[in-house]
Amino acid sequence: ITQAPLCLFESPYVISSTKMNKVECDAFCEENTANPPCIENEIQNDVIRKIIWQRLDNKRVHLGLEGGTTEETFGWTNNACMSTYSNWGPNQPQNGDCAIHKWDTYEWVAKPCTTDWMCLCEKEGTNPGTRRRLDNDELHPHGMYHKLRRLVSSKKNATKITKLDNFRMLVVGKPQRQAKDFSRVISSFGTSISPMGFQQQMFPSHQVPSSAATNMFANGTSDEMLSQLKLVESRLKKDTVAQNKELMELKANLHASGQELMNELKFLIMSACAFLGGLIVLLAFIFFPRNPRGGATNHSHVGTTLDEDEDVDEDKKLLETSRQFIQENGQRFSVIERGN
Repeated sequence: ITQAPLCLFESPYVISSTKMNKVECDAFCEENTANPPCIENEIQNDVIRKIIWQRLDNKRVHLGLEGGTTEETFGWTNNACMSTYSNWGPNQPQNGDCAIHKWDTYEWVAKPCTTDWMCLCEKEGTNPGTRRRLDNDELHPHGMYHKLRRLVSSKKNATKITKLDNFRMLVVGKPQRQAKDFSRVISSFGTSISPMGFQQQMFPSHQVPSSAATNMFANGTSDEMLSQLKLVESRLKKDTVAQNKELMELKANLHASGQELMNELKFLIMSACAFLGGLIVLLAFIFFPRNPRGGATNHSHVGTTLDEDEDVDEDKKLLETSRQFIQENGQRFSVIERGN
């Protein structure tokens, strides 16, 4: 019992609907005028992997490769297959005499030929690499897609050179070519866009050339157009220099403003420090008062009778000493006056 052949790029494969051993798989292929697969490169190995993934519930199939316990003793059962390609998994082949294709790792493993797996056959004369000479890009589905996409993209890009691009290339090109093809390019401009539209495309809004430079596209000769273009270029260079100068001045002004702000900030910081210092001194005088003799007031002696008595005695002694000094001096002055 077979399913309908699955065709991929002129290479139809026949897939069994039931599991079978290797002998039964070979008979199945012969009944369907097909041979066991002949895998010649990594591309074909990937194609078979995709077929297994899309069409089979069981993810392993018999390959047309059988032999002994080492890779050198394995060979293709298809006598027409001269492939030397192999994709054995780690530590393979071992524990089997037939090759099985694992879809998830692209690799081959050796299993006993008596084990039942799904069977995949390849129609005679339709091997992907022998039917016609195809390169790897054409053989692989994704490669074919990207190759066609690159081809289409290159064709589109070839037509994307606009008339404005032609004009710009002409302006920076060789002088003799400018004189030769200038009229053709300018005429094409006249039929495609208006003078105002051309101005907006070629020049920014703040750099629109004079009306004389614009009118050259209407009825000027090639030499006149070149001279006008040189004038426009010179004007644009002057505007560029002026803009650069304005930018430099603006940068200098910003730098000066930054310096002024830094100086003001320093002044504010110094003022704040001075204010805090004065405040601290004021608080010190308030919370730590000093007596007239100097030094902090000793609050431990406040209210004691002994200290008050000592103060009174000292005051009395000072008053008595003053009186004595006055009396002595008064007597001296009186004697002097009498003598005079």
